[in-house]
Amino acid sequence: MEKDEDYFDKVTELLAIKPLLKRFPISLSGGEKQRVAIARALLSKPNLLLMDEPLASLDMPRKREVMPFLEELSEQVNIPIVYVTHSLQEILRLAQHLSILDKGRIMTSGKLEDVWASHAMRPWQSFSDHSSLFEGKIATHHDKYALTCVKLAPCACLWVQKVDGEPDTPIRLQVRANDVSIALEKPVGTSIRNVLAATVASIEELNTGEDKQSITVSLKLDEECHLWATITPWALDDLNLKVGDAVYAQIKGVSVTQRDIALAHH
Repeated sequence: MEKDEDYFDKVTELLAIKPLLKRFPISLSGGEKQRVAIARALLSKPNLLLMDEPLASLDMPRKREVMPFLEELSEQVNIPIVYVTHSLQEILRLAQHLSILDKGRIMTSGKLEDVWASHAMRPWQSFSDHSSLFEGKIATHHDKYALTCVKLAPCACLWVQKVDGEPDTPIRLQVRANDVSIALEKPVGTSIRNVLAATVASIEELNTGEDKQSITVSLKLDEECHLWATITPWALDDLNLKVGDAVYAQIKGVSVTQRDIALAHH
């Protein structure tokens, strides 16, 4: 069993608080206070760590300061963590399993990618947040253009803004549905770097709020890899799309940015 002093050193090193140990609480920043609070909780050696919106009270610079420590925490500490949040960005960066609660009831629960793609997630996503979530691996880098190719499926690779990591590093990324367009034929002479062969799996009309002029199309890249696209009713009629049609999905290489990418947690 790990000695108390060894565990203390491990926790203080993990959260980078050793330089803070001789300082008074009043002298700490918001981000430093949060890291100390997490360390105190870990040092009690709990069977389960409950974190109830730990970043909610922090401004954006402090959130950016604490987030890498939370990512490291989820990898290094062998304690189940229940993390409560309203932030989709925090879910993307930290979660493996996702449960959606509404008025005290669990609406759905399961593997992150499955819940993210479910209808239960829709009320929590604005029009611009509706997206597909993928677990992939770094395939290669294009150093000249600062892009990284991420392998999503055996036949599907996506060029995104450069990601730090070696080939085969597992990563998670999201692609926003309104960054995906559909073509009936493979485009030529285009600036778009990602053109993926797909099959139309479903077509849904959105009838509420700002989504009422939108059509959501599910595109199957392979059996376990689906991509959402948001188009207008005009585009749907013009393309005469039907379930089962063979199409091409187009995604700009610059549309998937660093805020859409995280190292995968296993």
